[in-house]
Amino acid sequence: MIEILLATYNAGKYLAKQLNSILAQDHSDFIITICDGNSEDTTLSVIKEYASANPKKIQIYNAPSKSHSAKKMFSALIKQAKGDYIMFCDQDGIWEKNKISKMLAEMRTLEARKGKNTPILVHSDMSVINDEGKEISKSISSYAGFSAKSTNFKKLVVQNNVISGSIMFNSKLLPLVKKIPDRAVSHDWWVALVAACFGKTDYMNEKLCSCRALENNSIHFMKAGSNRSDLKLANNQSYWQAAAFLETYTSGLNEEKKQILLEYSALASASKSQKLQKVMFGGYGKSNVSNFFGQLMNL
Repeated sequence: MIEILLATYNAGKYLAKQLNSILAQDHSDFIITICDGNSEDTTLSVIKEYASANPKKIQIYNAPSKSHSAKKMFSALIKQAKGDYIMFCDQDGIWEKNKISKMLAEMRTLEARKGKNTPILVHSDMSVINDEGKEISKSISSYAGFSAKSTNFKKLVVQNNVISGSIMFNSKLLPLVKKIPDRAVSHDWWVALVAACFGKTDYMNEKLCSCRALENNSIHFMKAGSNRSDLKLANNQSYWQAAAFLETYTSGLNEEKKQILLEYSALASASKSQKLQKVMFGGYGKSNVSNFFGQLMNL
């Protein structure tokens, strides 16, 4: 069974379209678990309406601590998850009808090749739509300026290329990500790091859903986050996240990955010249040219 985790906050305008796209999937063995962060619009009424109409498909999870932070809500959802396979779902996106079946087929191919005991994460490409649902980019990676194909742990420590709404992972990864620390930048980045470190990540170069770029969401920030203070903060947050990852999993890390995390987290207190040295010659530069120069300008 596939468990789809959906965190919501003030998504009343878009949520019905997302739920409709999931309920119309050509693979039917799934359940949607929804956690709401005290929405102040029509979100809760939409959730209750759909849950009432689809009691075998939609369940509402009331997290012990209410927060409208996506990271905290998804963290709470992960803790209660019991599915054989887990998917993250954006509150304002739209899924292609064959998203589940295509990702499940890819997952099972990888499990057959790598073994069912291997933690595996699969993610796909996504198109980007605006507030009205009009497509503004055919690919999230070209829109945001990153290489979604890269599964290199060192590069993933520096820059996330695995976006929440595109993710499916298996139950072998689930116990490794039950606790997401406060210093994690986001739930999707943290889960992707764990998969790359201890298992296998795989990219499907196919658009299986749409994500919406809104002024207050992370998809918009990927494209528009050029404010100098924002970029500097993003760099610092990635250093702190590396330190948290090292502390959380230190006993299970090999020496190569420990060294990567030690070197990168140490940049939090390094001089600008030391940071430049590591970014330019140590392999800690971002993958896209514009992102790389933005990184250099805001060390």
